[in-house]
Amino acid sequence: MDPPRTFDGIWYRTRPVTESTRADPFIRERGRLVVEGDAIHFEGPKTRVVMRGIEAVEYGVHGSMTNPSVHVRYREDGEARSAWLTDGGLGGYAGMFGGTRRLAQALSHLGPTTFEDAAAGASQKRLAMILGGLVLLFLLRVLRALMER
Repeated sequence: MDPPRTFDGIWYRTRPVTESTRADPFIRERGRLVVEGDAIHFEGPKTRVVMRGIEAVEYGVHGSMTNPSVHVRYREDGEARSAWLTDGGLGGYAGMFGGTRRLAQALSHLGPTTFEDAAAGASQKRLAMILGGLVLLFLLRVLRALMER
């Protein structure tokens, strides 16, 4: 049996983001995720969840999120449940740069796993373009300031 794997700074939510709003940070909880045997344990400041009977692990962009997440479908007392997990490191950007995909890989032994990388790759390209644009603007301002001297 593999030793438990622990992930800190994981964002947990019980439904996907369908619309980005100012309330978005308040419908997720940040905490520790432990993968142990056939179960996933999440512990945050207000929430403690044990996910067993996992039916599927789906990595991709869900809802209106641009950051990929892992959708875990499981059963609790015969009832279908879902959890969306994202690597919340670096203010959530760690998930866009492979953290959430690594999380999905760590969960892949628990059930059938799918990886939808196309949408995640597109969001990474958008972020790179935005960051590149910001760097270009900064450099242009610095150059302008130097030329005005």
